[in-house]
Amino acid sequence: LRRRGVKFRFFHRLDNVRLSPDKTRAAALEFARQATVKDGADYHPLYDVGGRPSWPSEPLWEQLVEGEQYRKDRVDLENFFDRSHDVEKVVLEVDKDFDTVILGVSIGALPYVAREVVANSPKLKGAVENIRTTATQAVQLWFKPGLEELGWEGPSPVVGTYAKPFDTWADMTHLVPR
Repeated sequence: LRRRGVKFRFFHRLDNVRLSPDKTRAAALEFARQATVKDGADYHPLYDVGGRPSWPSEPLWEQLVEGEQYRKDRVDLENFFDRSHDVEKVVLEVDKDFDTVILGVSIGALPYVAREVVANSPKLKGAVENIRTTATQAVQLWFKPGLEELGWEGPSPVVGTYAKPFDTWADMTHLVPR
């Protein structure tokens, strides 16, 4: 996507989708910038693991102006509700900074980032009020023996309705070479 001219701006939290005066389309997007990439460069989020580009479990602090302090303070930039480390507000405006908005967020986030949109759409408001989200969790266990050595005789399975909270089991050995 970068080769095609797409610009990525990491460490921006969407705070609001502001509607046009007639409430028919997005007029502006309000963000908080949470961190500053050093030297105005692009942030490069991937690092090499065995020859494969991989996503880290936390930001690559060394690329950020605030990185050392954030690491020391154990700042969690994925915590939507923690605004204590916001660097600045950023507003993008329709016809100046963008033409169209595709709002690709979870329904659980809509009341927080698109209040006006929800308030001005009876169908969306009904969905937000009546559809509940479910917190999920996962665990991966990697065993040295394969399925056959563990006693499994069938094809590679995906099994549901297992004991909660981990109610799905799947063989993911196809990922081992990765």
